[in-house]
Amino acid sequence: MPSIKISRPIEAKIREIVYACSVETGVTLFGRKDGDTFEVVEVCGPGKNATHQELHYSGNSDHASDFYTELLKTQPDLKHIGEFHVHPCGMSRLSGGDRRTVKEVLRTYEEFIAGVMLRNKGGVDFYPVFFARGQEGVDMRVIRDVHDLHIAVVGLGSGGSALADMLVRYGVGKLTLVDPDTFEPENIKRHILDTGYIPPISKLFPRLKFNKARVVMWRLHDINPNVSVKFIGDKFSSLSERPDLIACCADSDACCQLVNQYALEHHIPVVFGGVHGAAEMAEIITLIPGETPCYACYERDGSEPEPTQEKYTNPGYDSTRTPSQPGLWADILMAASIQFRAILDALQDKINPLILARLRFPYSAEVIRQKKGCAVCSDNMEGLSI
Repeated sequence: MPSIKISRPIEAKIREIVYACSVETGVTLFGRKDGDTFEVVEVCGPGKNATHQELHYSGNSDHASDFYTELLKTQPDLKHIGEFHVHPCGMSRLSGGDRRTVKEVLRTYEEFIAGVMLRNKGGVDFYPVFFARGQEGVDMRVIRDVHDLHIAVVGLGSGGSALADMLVRYGVGKLTLVDPDTFEPENIKRHILDTGYIPPISKLFPRLKFNKARVVMWRLHDINPNVSVKFIGDKFSSLSERPDLIACCADSDACCQLVNQYALEHHIPVVFGGVHGAAEMAEIITLIPGETPCYACYERDGSEPEPTQEKYTNPGYDSTRTPSQPGLWADILMAASIQFRAILDALQDKINPLILARLRFPYSAEVIRQKKGCAVCSDNMEGLSI
């Protein structure tokens, strides 16, 4: 998959241009290409004579040309690589008119990037598409500096909390944590949180519980006070802000299926991570929408877990949730480390769709190749029954 790298200073320039008006506007991109990755080195605004309307934008080509001429005096290797423009009403896809314009551009250019920008609470979301002459457009991945990455972690149990810890220590600048459960003292045996994160008031009032995602947020701020962390103390349904990647560490198949569907609809990469049994086997699934099999493409043998007493006492009981089995903290850390590495690989276009790693003697690892396409991520309805 082709990628486009947008640094923090470049994104700041784009944001300033986008918020200079409230209707459609755009930027011209200049940069370099290395393999399948384009790096945006400089951007040019629309120019004084550009047309800005609610449903139409047309940049000033003379302004862009003059800007490019000046750039070439100091950076002669730069190319005009593409253009982004703002779409109204949350439309993240290029319109038919946009694609016809690109078709005309490709009469002169061998390849070109056209992208949509959406205003989002003071920020800008990018939806770039790569076009080459004679080929269909391909969605691109946006690469940011690690400090600019936004990763959502769904499930803050043993594995998810360890993974969040690793991401912050790596330098990820923004995280969204999602978990509906409360932090209990018995969690400490296999968790990054220790007794120091049990608020004193909870010791006085044992029935007063704190959400697990909230407490992990405290821990992450202790590691790096500058990291931006938001917590959602509820079951996953959607995200108010689009992340660059989702790390799903939920022990509920129903939750993983929801994350899978959300990622496919919003074109967001996901790395699913979990363990089998008493943390004897790690299962890591990497989903790149449109490129790899999705979570639902993999068949899972066996019936749902046997119900526990919780089924009759908990109104929010989830029958697809894997029953807790005691596992060594060291084994859970190994599984979280493999998921962390898979996240780094996914961000660099190095993708193994499914990894099965045995965490006990005799140690082994296997990369599974699964055919892409099921009823969830394609029009393939094979295997469905009524």
